[in-house]
Amino acid sequence: MTMADKVRAILMERQITQGQLAAELDVSQPTVARWLAGADPEQRRRKLLEEMYENEVLRKTYVVYLSGYVWHGQAIVPVDPEKAEMVTACQGANGFTKAAIVEGDAMMPLFGDGWTIYWSHPMEPGELLNSLCVIETEDGNLYVKTLRRGSGDGLFTLTSPSSTDIIDAKVSACFPIDWVRPRYAYARINLP
Repeated sequence: MTMADKVRAILMERQITQGQLAAELDVSQPTVARWLAGADPEQRRRKLLEEMYENEVLRKTYVVYLSGYVWHGQAIVPVDPEKAEMVTACQGANGFTKAAIVEGDAMMPLFGDGWTIYWSHPMEPGELLNSLCVIETEDGNLYVKTLRRGSGDGLFTLTSPSSTDIIDAKVSACFPIDWVRPRYAYARINLP
């Protein structure tokens, strides 16, 4: 990861402007802009930025609201917002990150029972063609499927290995999958 990527992650994580970061590090805003463009900070500032990145981006534990459960047909069934629970989020999560837990064999052979799928930023459908992603259809339903071209402009076929295809769906949003966490990824084993 480049220093520019780390500076970008710090800005995003802390939800601050280049000017605010510049004031904190006692440099000008154009200096921060140069770092974002690829210039290397001088040694003392580089060390401070490395520490910020490690302490505020890498080590931060997030929780996100569970959006729903992935059932048969790879549909994400939403949870009641009144009963929404929090789940551990992936590294790099932010305020836009959402999660869904796979139920049973709904995503076999790709993901198993209890795996958590995370997504954050929407992309244009054309950018995610032939990719497994989270897809919101025009009628508001969410799916975890592979996005393929449909029979005409603005129409897509949503495919998966374990359910029937949805042909010529109108898609309102597509999200690349940021992270997938296996069911026992964070389980701790206590040895005698």
